[in-house]
Amino acid sequence: MANNTKADLLQWLAGGTRTYGWDAVIAYGRKDANALLRKQFIAGFADATTFPTMQGVIETGQLTKTLRNVQLGPPQLSFEASSLDESRARLTLRIVAGQVVTEGEGGVVQKIQELVPAFSPELFMNIALNKTDGGSTSAGELYLDLNDAYDFTTSLFDADDDAGQVQAGVFFRERFAELPQARRFTLGSVARVDGVFEVESFEVRTQMAPGANVRSAANFGDGAVLMFIKFRGGKPGTMPTPDAFRYLIPEDGFGATLILSASSLLTRLGESIGAYLGEGVTFQVTAAQNALVSAKASGEWSHVSVDPYSAGWQSGPACSTTNVYDRLDSFSVSSLTLSIDGEKLVLAWDETHQRPWYCFGMSWPCSQPALVFSETTSNSGNYLVDLAVTCKFVVRLNPAGEAIVVEQTSYASSVSCSDMHAPSPISNAQVESHFQAGIQSEVKDTFESIPDMTLPIGALSGLLFADSNSVRLKEAAAPQDLVCFGDIDSNTETPCLCPEDSVLGANGVENLTCNVAVAQWTLRDGDGNDDPKTVGSITAGRYQAPDMSNADGVSRQIIVTAHAVGGGQAHALITVLKTPLMVDPVFQVVSPAGRCEILAGALNTPDVEARLIAHWPEIAPSLTPVPDKPGAYVFAPGKSDKVHSLSLDRVEFTSKHHAGAVSSAYVLTQWRSDTATIIIDPEWTGPSTQAKLMLLATNDDWELVPYDGADWTLFAGDGSVDASGIYTYPERPEAGFAVVQAILDDDGYELRSHLVIPSLAKSFPVVSKYATRFRVLAVGTGGITLYWQRPTTQAKPYYTVLRDGALFCAGLYPPVPYMTSLEAGKTYKFTLRVTYKDDPQSYDCGPITVTVPLP
Repeated sequence: MANNTKADLLQWLAGGTRTYGWDAVIAYGRKDANALLRKQFIAGFADATTFPTMQGVIETGQLTKTLRNVQLGPPQLSFEASSLDESRARLTLRIVAGQVVTEGEGGVVQKIQELVPAFSPELFMNIALNKTDGGSTSAGELYLDLNDAYDFTTSLFDADDDAGQVQAGVFFRERFAELPQARRFTLGSVARVDGVFEVESFEVRTQMAPGANVRSAANFGDGAVLMFIKFRGGKPGTMPTPDAFRYLIPEDGFGATLILSASSLLTRLGESIGAYLGEGVTFQVTAAQNALVSAKASGEWSHVSVDPYSAGWQSGPACSTTNVYDRLDSFSVSSLTLSIDGEKLVLAWDETHQRPWYCFGMSWPCSQPALVFSETTSNSGNYLVDLAVTCKFVVRLNPAGEAIVVEQTSYASSVSCSDMHAPSPISNAQVESHFQAGIQSEVKDTFESIPDMTLPIGALSGLLFADSNSVRLKEAAAPQDLVCFGDIDSNTETPCLCPEDSVLGANGVENLTCNVAVAQWTLRDGDGNDDPKTVGSITAGRYQAPDMSNADGVSRQIIVTAHAVGGGQAHALITVLKTPLMVDPVFQVVSPAGRCEILAGALNTPDVEARLIAHWPEIAPSLTPVPDKPGAYVFAPGKSDKVHSLSLDRVEFTSKHHAGAVSSAYVLTQWRSDTATIIIDPEWTGPSTQAKLMLLATNDDWELVPYDGADWTLFAGDGSVDASGIYTYPERPEAGFAVVQAILDDDGYELRSHLVIPSLAKSFPVVSKYATRFRVLAVGTGGITLYWQRPTTQAKPYYTVLRDGALFCAGLYPPVPYMTSLEAGKTYKFTLRVTYKDDPQSYDCGPITVTVPLP
């Protein structure tokens, strides 16, 4: 469903004030909110405070996800579950760099993902938008804190994997808690300064766009952050219900909407008009909530000056003159109103005034003009003045977008005088006509050209983002409330780079521009390195990415900083890819009867070409493009193979847009089950560039023990393995993994196993308080074996095994199999709990369900 158009909103706003008693309401949409978050994220990354790379293990009992050198991208708000009843939104963080290794039962690697922006898992959470209390200079700050996030989900795990979703939430919540500075993002800082608009407080709500909860909709997730604002001296309004309040961001290309209540608008315009008419004129707004609003004047329009009417006549030998005076120099304005009608402001005055008059006369002998022999001042009375004035004004935004200008477009008036009873022989009609002309002239002089009124709405929009951003207004109208449409942009004096966030291939070029003069350009990577071989070079905004042929990872993030001549800095984040061709995953395991999907893409184009290179061509594996999904392919391992135990097929991707670039994805198929297990010896004390591999199998007593004498071979991938099972990691990984095989003839029974070793395991060892590879194996009659690998933290762990939720055993167990006997045929649930002396939190693995074998 589309959002409202501007015309729809104006029609709705014309039905009455829509601010529910608040002095102003501002709404800004997802695009502008996310731009604020992205700018802060990049600035924080430049200060080395935003999301350092993460290492860790997410253990569910079924799957283990090992995260190495993981980098999160900018947070992105969405509003598919938002309501005006609360102030929450959906927050998405993409995992844009690093490696994620998925292990299944028995610690077998199932998938390796080398993460790049094009193919990256996402982390989702609900989060509350909070505000701080105001102070002497601030009415408060609108912010979100990742520590307040809840209901975590992630595409690292299947949507129905409840345990995986819960444990992923626990993992990332812990990581966020370790970042007291970087976890908080500001969405608005409201200043408190003297002026026409002095914000005292505000409330926050979120709003979903129409139909934005439908995943297939073009505007899915669209919505807005709303701030309901009270000015000093005002009263807080009420909160609208979701079904009574329109979505305020129009689909006409605007990102923010500012509404000044009709009450606030008329109050401020009434002050200007009152000051113009005289000190005695004031306006008072009268309106029921969400009804048409008007302001009624009180006081007197003073400084009215009507010339007296003069008449003269002769009666016999006597000559006479009389002056008729309007005795008042003001008019009551009790019926003067200021209202809004059809997007025009209307100043209307329609009133019958009863005004007193008196006359002063003299007579003298016509033959002796200097001799006055009679004066008369006793005649007086009242007459009526019917006065009607209508002035109309339009609202426009000045070219700079900083002020609302209210200018008069029309004037109409009528004045009539009646009920005059002047003494004879004075003509009542002539007196009425004289007074009418005088009053008409005064009214015209005052009301025909009321000076333009200026409302500094830009000051209000600046207060609402009192840091480096403000609402840039583009259009304005006054259907009832004053509504302004615009966007949130950086202040003109704040340094800003464009583009802020981009992706390049190795040796690629990006031209950056800054809105202010730049004194110096600097570069560094996420670790603080500034060696041109690592970060590239920049001259006058022209950035050239480094050569990535010797890079350890598949991408590198570079911070570009422009140091402004006048002070201040602007930052941009550039992700440099080792190759412009991206695949996901780079390695995965598929069962003989299974299928798996591979995604591929090229920088700035979806056009890729795929070629399947079969390990054993006679098995006839296949690769099929997915219809209507560019870059997606389905791999099938082929027919059954009774000769080979493993096959590793490679899919090679190229693109005509990137000559010479090649990327590969590997698929491992296990045609025969392993009869043993290979593990990396956790007690290995040799060089960090090597690992000791151990072949484990059960003996006659059903104990899982190591076996010596196996034949070790590197089946495929990087590195090397010697005859004793010492694996040496590669200096420069190419495939990104190794597949090591071990075979041993044990009295005619072949012990056979393989192990997939990710190449980054050496460079980025994982530190975790969780035990991993927790397994419960049913062995022999009435027996089970519990096995786990100890946590990688240096702290000493204490283990507690829970059986069906109750204590089963506990102690400082070494990381070796633990055997016990239970009732045969019965099913149990086991949970492994790890605790530490100085840490009140427990770290659980499981539960795992096992049925004890029968005799």
